[in-house]
Amino acid sequence: MMTLRLALLAAVILAALVIVKQIAARLAEWQNPPSCSFIEVEGVRLHYSDRGSGRPVVLIHSNIVTGDDYNTSAWPSVCSEPAA
Repeated sequence: MMTLRLALLAAVILAALVIVKQIAARLAEWQNPPSCSFIEVEGVRLHYSDRGSGRPVVLIHSNIVTGDDYNTSAWPSVCSEPAA
């Protein structure tokens, strides 16, 4: 009986954490709207930044950084310089 109560309590806590995480994610998205555009490729919504001219450069980030980190770094100027 005690094991069942603990399992039920753990399930309720886990569900509450999922709800809080979803609310926090929506709030973060609302406070920091994307500065670029979106495109859908094979059912996947992708955020992209299209700037400059010449051959395209694709930069892929992980969860640690965002596309805005690329925009505020030296990458835009490095990518716009002609190759030597």
